[in-house]
Amino acid sequence: MQPVAKRKENQKANTMTRPKYQIIPIVIPGAGQEVTLQFVTDKHWKRITGIKYVENTAAALPGTIFRRILIKGAEIYPDGFALKEIKPGDQVALGNPRWEPINEPAEGSTIDITIKDGGGAGAYPHTSWLYIRLEDMING
Repeated sequence: MQPVAKRKENQKANTMTRPKYQIIPIVIPGAGQEVTLQFVTDKHWKRITGIKYVENTAAALPGTIFRRILIKGAEIYPDGFALKEIKPGDQVALGNPRWEPINEPAEGSTIDITIKDGGGAGAYPHTSWLYIRLEDMING
């Protein structure tokens, strides 16, 4: 068995190399509606390296678009960007390379999002999720 100090050192090194996933629930109140939200990334991580949109209902995805996504005021996707372009297939693990790669600063960055629902969910309200992959933990 390793001494306690060595185990803690190994745990800290492992945490610094693994990404963190920040999950943002998006509640869509009704068919065709736009939802705007703002959130702040974890200040203990340097980079946003991936983004993924997860929708429970396949019928809800067609026609659903980003009206806006800004990180620290900079446009990441243009108005009208189809969310199906960054949605993985069913049963895709978090480590899957189907993450939409981005390289933006985290460290408490403000992210502004407006999504327009495609109107096909069948039942409202419903929830979808935006996953943000953070990397490069800040020491301290």
